[in-house]
Order: sequence, then structure tokens, then C-alpha cells
Amino acid sequence: TGLTPGAAILISSFLSPVGAICGPFIGALKHYAGTGATYFVVNTLSVSWGVLALIPILEVQLLTVTIWGFFRVAMFACFFAYLSHNLPHIFYGNFLGVVMLGVFIAGLLLFPANYVNYVLLNGNFTYVLAIMLILAILGFSVPFYFWIRTGIQRYLKFRQSSKIGVAPDDASE
Repeated sequence: TGLTPGAAILISSFLSPVGAICGPFIGALKHYAGTGATYFVVNTLSVSWGVLALIPILEVQLLTVTIWGFFRVAMFACFFAYLSHNLPHIFYGNFLGVVMLGVFIAGLLLFPANYVNYVLLNGNFTYVLAIMLILAILGFSVPFYFWIRTGIQRYLKFRQSSKIGVAPDDASE
């Protein structure tokens, strides 16, 4: 990459505070625009990261790492906001434990993935990045699920409120 170790440390120390700026933005977005719009923004960051990661230009890679920092914080903020809002508090710890177990297993899968990348593919990350980009594009189904679910809930609430005070059809006979 042409980066010295000092430059790499400087870039990584720059990412944590910059990514943390994204947390309150995601919270406000979820509050004002809803869960679907929030997940849409998170998936857009993910796809942007995936596309830019495939471009082997150093300046673009700096932008890629910055977007990854924003995406990472936004993803976790969105996840924990969803958990705390939609799950009963009694199950929060249990579910979070299961999620962290999944994260642990995914972390263990990094070792064979590194072997495949460095030994079998000779350090070519293009295939892995392309697979991650495909998964990010498939992730756009999540905001559509929330938009559809919210639309159905609003429709049912509207239907129920429009029937209040109206006699049933067979009562008019």
C-alpha cells in the first residue's frame, strides 16, 4: 500500500472519533425518519464501502476506510436501538449474548478466511470483497421489510379507526 506504520496508526486513530460522530446522527434519523430509512442509510454506507474497496487507489482507500468507520458505528447504533426498542427488556441480555456468540464465531472464521486469501488466492482480496458487496446489496431487503411492515401496521390502524362508531353491515337489517 505504500503506507508507513506511523501513517497507518494515524489513520486508524483518526477513524474512531470520526465514526463516533455518526452515532447521534443515526439516533436522530431513526427517531425522525423511522427504522426503514435508518437501515437504508446503513446499507447505503455498506454498499459504498464495498464498491470503493474494489478500487485499488490509495486516496480512494482512505475514503473507503473512513466510510467503513461511519458504517461500523452506524450499524451498531442501529442494531442496539432496534433491540432496545422492539424486544422485551427481560430478554435483552439473553438475545445480546446470542448475538455476541455469533460475533465470536464470525471472528473465529477470520482465520480460515485469511488462509484462503493469503495462501490460496495469493493475497488477492477481490473475490472476498465482491462477495461482501453482494451481501451488502442483498442487505437492502431489510429496509424494505421495515417499510412494508410499517405500511401494513398503518393500514390496519387506519382500517380499525375508520370502523369505530360504524355499525356492522348485518346490524342494519
